[in-house]
Amino acid sequence: MAGVKGACGGARTGAGRKSIAEEFKTSDLARTAIIEKYGSLEAGLKTLLNTGEQALIKFVFEHALGKPNEKIVHEVETVKTFTIIAASSSKRD
Repeated sequence: MAGVKGACGGARTGAGRKSIAEEFKTSDLARTAIIEKYGSLEAGLKTLLNTGEQALIKFVFEHALGKPNEKIVHEVETVKTFTIIAASSSKRD
């Protein structure tokens, strides 16, 4: 939403989604750092998996295999209330 003014009087510098080129640059930088530290991506990932950190292991598997789809089940119960008004008889005392 470039050009949309915010509470401070203008669009924020650096706001918004990064370009695809920047995302690839970040990914390449991460791969290069892992390879320099561990010798290969595989060795780096094995080291990470061997840490036993559940959050890191989940992260690796979700990125390697894709995050599973979440199935959301909605159950709706409707309750209808009726008011029955009995008509009085036409005979009055």
